[in-house]
Amino acid sequence: MLLDVDDYMDCLDTLDLTREQKEEIIRVVWSFMEAEVDRAFGLHPVQKCCGHAVNDNLQSPSTSLDLKLTSKRFNDQSAANDEAEVKGVSNG
Repeated sequence: MLLDVDDYMDCLDTLDLTREQKEEIIRVVWSFMEAEVDRAFGLHPVQKCCGHAVNDNLQSPSTSLDLKLTSKRFNDQSAANDEAEVKGVSNG
């Protein structure tokens, strides 16, 4: 994506900075955000050169959360805690 610093210039109006300083801040923040998005989707240059682009990103199925399984485990543990509480035994 191309950065248009004028789109974000008004965000820094309250700061007493020169236009060049504001542009530098916008470019630095843009660079950080762009790197994080690239890393999240396996597009970061380091991931590409090291061969991690396919397996080491947020889109990998191995890192996704199975909400049904997690919910079942939570409910099972809650039920076990409730049962132990009724019996007067601590399960935590």
